[in-house]
Amino acid sequence: MMESVVGTMRKAGFTADMAHHGWHTLVAHVLGYVLQETATPILLSTSPARAAGNRSVSLADLPSGDFPHIVEIAPLLAECETADEFEFGLDVILSGLAAKLVSANDR
Repeated sequence: MMESVVGTMRKAGFTADMAHHGWHTLVAHVLGYVLQETATPILLSTSPARAAGNRSVSLADLPSGDFPHIVEIAPLLAECETADEFEFGLDVILSGLAAKLVSANDR
């Protein structure tokens, strides 16, 4: 797989250095997704009842004075589809790599 991905990047015009960075970025994203999917999930529910009897705490129940941003996005986290988030991240990575390639070719 590494040979194929790096080879594709080199054929697209990436330098060896940029293909190296691109490979690491893609692998880190995929591994992070796999870890997130397989690790013990944190309860993201906005309902404290879901956390009852569980060592995890609902993110929405964190003190909003200490964690205002986490509490704000807790409902979004509870409703999000991780596959959609994976695709979003992959799109960001591929768009960024494409921009790097264009920038390198403009020099």
